[in-house]
Amino acid sequence: MSVPTRCWVLVFAILWWAVPPAHAETRYVSDVLVINLRDAPASGAATIALLRTGESFEVLDTQGTYLRVRTPAGEEGWVTQQYTTAETPKAHVVASLRQELAQVKKQAAEAEDERARLQAELRQIEESRGAAAKSAAQELSTARKEAQDSARQYQQVSEKYEALLSQSTQVLEITAERDALRDKSAQLEAQVRQLDGELASVTRSSLVTGLAVGRGLVLVGWVLGSTSRKKKSRFSVG
Repeated sequence: MSVPTRCWVLVFAILWWAVPPAHAETRYVSDVLVINLRDAPASGAATIALLRTGESFEVLDTQGTYLRVRTPAGEEGWVTQQYTTAETPKAHVVASLRQELAQVKKQAAEAEDERARLQAELRQIEESRGAAAKSAAQELSTARKEAQDSARQYQQVSEKYEALLSQSTQVLEITAERDALRDKSAQLEAQVRQLDGELASVTRSSLVTGLAVGRGLVLVGWVLGSTSRKKKSRFSVG
């Protein structure tokens, strides 16, 4: 290695140790299709990986025309600074815009689906309210009819109650009259039995008297007959 080259390497080393790493900065490959990610800040250093246009990396350090970077895959190396830019590449901008547009479309579709769902729910609620109102009207009509029927039945029951109450008063009167008639009938039956006894006694007395009278009449007739026969026989003898 020549003396100037060694001097430059020494200078780069001193600068690398002396200058603190810059704040994390994101850069992109620009203007070329592919650049080399090398293991040292030199054009002849070994290539670690190839970085394509639009790929990003994190800047860790600066050394002359080279940048020490770290890729999203975690690979660290050196790239030529002139082929990088801090500005977002148009392709990335377009891709980002497309992604944002796709996201917006997705959100719009989701919002539309949500709107449709809410409208469906609203229609369902309105239909449900309509059905509930119709059902309530039917229930009200049924309740009114039942109330009218109940009032009519109450009137009928009241009339029956009044009739039964009136009949119950008559029943009590009839029951009292029946009890009085039953008592009177019992008294009459007792009188009849008494009269039957008296009649039987009188009948027996009359029968005895009749028999005695009959016997007396028979005796008198017999006496009279005997007397008459005696007189006839006496007259016929003289």
